[in-house]
Amino acid sequence: MSISVIIVEKKMSILGWGNINFEKFIAQLNHAGYNETITFEIFSENTNDLLDSREKIAPTATMT
Repeated sequence: MSISVIIVEKKMSILGWGNINFEKFIAQLNHAGYNETITFEIFSENTNDLLDSREKIAPTATMT
């Protein structure tokens, strides 16, 4: 069975600019036994937005 997780932040912007609590979301996925890849899409022409998003999600990326 294949499960896909798609996360879209408010107005498809930078991670952390919307209403998603990523730490809680990742913790719930872990609790449910999900141990696969999660892909985040960042829609911005500014490459700094991508770097900022990566920094915001990095602390939750290693949660187990």
